[in-house]
Order: sequence, then structure tokens, then C-alpha cells
Amino acid sequence: LENKQVQVEANEQEVSSRPYLMQCGAYRSASQADERKAMIAFQGLESHIKASQGEKGIWYRVVMGPYPLKREAERDRNLLRRAGIEPCAIWYWN
Repeated sequence: LENKQVQVEANEQEVSSRPYLMQCGAYRSASQADERKAMIAFQGLESHIKASQGEKGIWYRVVMGPYPLKREAERDRNLLRRAGIEPCAIWYWN
């Protein structure tokens, strides 16, 4: 296409006032959470473990973020999915 211009219209990205987090597992033992954290690290991504007390005891959640844009969290989730690391859920950061 010589001397032709192509125009692409893209929707503007919605920017939330709240950042996002991605949770890639909740485990009853810290060792299981550490194992998932290591699998994520092998993909070149950083995660951390949050311990929380629930009605049935302590849960160890493997989380990533905060992400300012949901699209960034989705990009990392897709990378992890291709590596066989799933499910990962994206939520607002609390």
C-alpha cells in the first residue's frame, strides 16, 4: 500500500482510582504458598504471601500487585496462564 495511511481508532483505557491486585492461590500451609510463589518467580514476576485469619484457620494467599491498570494485571495473568499457573483472579486492592 504505497502512499496510504491507515488510521486505527482505539478506545481509551479506563483508569481506576483504586489499584488492582491479582491472587494466584490461597493455601492452608505456608510451604504450598512458597511453592506457588517460586513458580511465579520462575516466570520473572514478583509475588508475595499474605497470611490471613479466617473462620477455619490461617490462609496463605499468593498475591501480585498493586497494578495501576487492570490491563497490566491481565498481561501478567496471561503470561502465567501460558506457563500453566492458574487460576489467578484480579480484584481491587484493599
